[in-house]
Amino acid sequence: MNAITRYLPLPRVSQAFTDLQTGARAHMHAGSERLAKARNFYAISAQLEAFESGVQHSKLQLTEVVAKKIHLRFRLAALKPETDLDLQQAYNALHLYEMRLVAFLRKAGQALKVFNTELQELRVHPELEREEFATQLAELAKQIQLIQDERFSLEKELVQFTEAKSALSENFAESSPKTNPWLVRIRGWLPA
Repeated sequence: MNAITRYLPLPRVSQAFTDLQTGARAHMHAGSERLAKARNFYAISAQLEAFESGVQHSKLQLTEVVAKKIHLRFRLAALKPETDLDLQQAYNALHLYEMRLVAFLRKAGQALKVFNTELQELRVHPELEREEFATQLAELAKQIQLIQDERFSLEKELVQFTEAKSALSENFAESSPKTNPWLVRIRGWLPA
């Protein structure tokens, strides 16, 4: 053993081992940071995907609102020259809701483009500091959540409105084609 250690430069060997340990720790730390970033990207991508599917659901909801509106319009036209005040109020309220839903869908479509662009920019710039990266991801998640909350409040408002108005409380999904042919026709245009 003495012959081996005599020819080994021990300070250099111990320095090499120390450098290897330091390098391994640095790689582990960088790997854990990359893993944390990947987890954050996955979480924000899942939130963005849920938001996108919510927007698709709102589009389907818009078609049902339009079908209900057309149905009410024909019911009002059948009553002419007289009119039913409840039907007219339900139609007017449904029209206002439709306009708000269309405005929300425009806003959501633009926001979806912006969110996708911001997420791509964050993926392209991996050199961002950890705190800055986390701050930008948190801000993006907060913006997505705010728009999702707006969509949920619109859906809740429609449910409450439908329950409150007797003219709309009929179940249009189960109505026969004779009572609401427009709903059947519009559903026929939609993809399965």
